[in-house]
Amino acid sequence: IETGIDIGNVNTLIIIDAQNYGLSQLYQLRGRVGRSNKIAYAYLMYNPAKTLTETAIKRLKAIKEFTELGSGYKIALRDLSIRGAGDLLGSEQAGFIDSVGIDLYTQMVNEVICELKGEPVIKDESDVSLINVDTHISEDYVFEENIRIEIHKLINQIEDFETLNKVKEEMEDRFGKIDEQIQVYMYQEWFEKLTQKVGIKQVNQNKEQIEIILPPELSDKIDGEKLFLQLYNIYSKFKIKYQMKRIIITLPIRTLEKHYIYYLVDLLKAIELHIV
Repeated sequence: IETGIDIGNVNTLIIIDAQNYGLSQLYQLRGRVGRSNKIAYAYLMYNPAKTLTETAIKRLKAIKEFTELGSGYKIALRDLSIRGAGDLLGSEQAGFIDSVGIDLYTQMVNEVICELKGEPVIKDESDVSLINVDTHISEDYVFEENIRIEIHKLINQIEDFETLNKVKEEMEDRFGKIDEQIQVYMYQEWFEKLTQKVGIKQVNQNKEQIEIILPPELSDKIDGEKLFLQLYNIYSKFKIKYQMKRIIITLPIRTLEKHYIYYLVDLLKAIELHIV
């Protein structure tokens, strides 16, 4: 029935005890209706008196979430996240991928393969954070671990203010209003992308202050006087000095009115204007 029935004028499907089916089975069954120009309905039924397993709940939520045309790939990824990837060389068909995410899992496998071949493992420097910010997503916001992993991946897509707002709107639409901690996390991702864009690779941070160190090739492009005036408008206690052909900008953080990440993003935006 999953793949063999194709009756164009059938427009209603009722699945009893839907919690007992796998995610791919539910997806294929749902596809038996709506195969023509008629509006179709698929009802996934379960007994509310029974306690559903966590996996069953995840499957039903996934099949409810992905309803648009061409959702098969997304369904497959969610199924992989729920069940796990299993062993490449063993007999296990499910594994621990839910705890690390598919991208990190794939990266780990590739690194092990390189080591076995005796090839050097190339680390992506863009994965190393220059600033220390709490990137934890509370279970009070989203309880399911695989969904929290999905949120981390969403935040990792932030490149600028526009994409930050799109990610924020999507998260609040799906999960509710974000708190200050998550917003700081989002700005931290924007900060990291800005440092990559302008070419900053060194940030020194302690409990008293944060130093942004511009490399010589970037410092040569900057008009220090104009930059100082812009920084003063952002925060009057910014300090700037020129040492060993590098511009070093210091932000004291003890008495700030808001989180330091906001000041740092504004700082990098000002630097970006000088090198465009």
